[in-house]
Amino acid sequence: MKDAAFGAVGIALAVVWIVAAIRVWPAIAPAARSSPTPRPSGAVDVVRLDGRVAVSAGGEIFVIRDARMNSVGGGLGRHDPALSADGSRLAFTLDQNIDGNRVFDGQTVPAHLAYSNLMSSSTSGQGAEEMLVNGLQRREASGFHVVEFESQPAWSPDAAAIAFISDGGAGADLQVLTLATKRLATLSQGSILADPAWSPDGKTIAVTTYTQGTPGILFVSADGRSQSERLKIARDGDVYRPSYSPDGKWILATLRSDRGNDLVAVEVATARVVDLTSDGKSWAGVFSPDGTQIAFLREHDAAIDLFAMDVKDALAGGTVKAAQQVTHDGRLDGTSRPSWSR
Repeated sequence: MKDAAFGAVGIALAVVWIVAAIRVWPAIAPAARSSPTPRPSGAVDVVRLDGRVAVSAGGEIFVIRDARMNSVGGGLGRHDPALSADGSRLAFTLDQNIDGNRVFDGQTVPAHLAYSNLMSSSTSGQGAEEMLVNGLQRREASGFHVVEFESQPAWSPDAAAIAFISDGGAGADLQVLTLATKRLATLSQGSILADPAWSPDGKTIAVTTYTQGTPGILFVSADGRSQSERLKIARDGDVYRPSYSPDGKWILATLRSDRGNDLVAVEVATARVVDLTSDGKSWAGVFSPDGTQIAFLREHDAAIDLFAMDVKDALAGGTVKAAQQVTHDGRLDGTSRPSWSR
């Protein structure tokens, strides 16, 4: 478990936390500016995009709709936004902590235990938030609480289930929560996975795998019955952070190479690769609901903003079009992938 204790204990355990975090979420992007833009008091004008786009900034979730960016509300510690296909529901990660105890060097010491819950709310910002999975697995009178990190939710196409990553310390595994029954299914054991994304037919969940050390994209059967397959492409570098096109024919991914991070589209049937960016500072892309555009994060001038690009011609063999900057906030969360719905 990623715990941080006080004093010297905190330093030692922090090292463990950092090592684990690097394995699961590598440093793919620069951090947001040290002096972020102050939180806007109301809606902010942005470039118009069809449907809804959810992003994370400064520990809050924002939804972009009708050329306006609004905070969904609920306070800080929220990230990893995921919109249901119809745009009515939002799933996200909520960071929490609890005071407890841990054993270090044979001694029981006080520890500040971090964990995260899987949450859901309406995109309207109205109504109560719902806890889907509690990261505080067990509260103990002794203070030796059992905690996990539940994160990176992804809705199934029919919104009946949510895939997410559960990290209890022994690995970061893929789990699926069926919402009607609250049944949890574990699709990996002792793996190091991240970034789940459902195929449009609901049969496959693409994830980033770090289990073998080198990042790659793995296709996991949603029912757990078929053997997982690794995506192979004719490109130097590491490919990760997958996202399906609405027709299931393409995987949008981040390619990390010597020049940095760029977006590529991989044709599922042929493994043909289409390079979409070449600036070395673009990552975490998602398709629009109609498949003609992508939204992604880009670093510029030590800031991180949302950009959009028309990819219809590029995927058909034509010219790649220039990207358009959507937000000008500069403080978007570089580790939280955007989400785009109707």
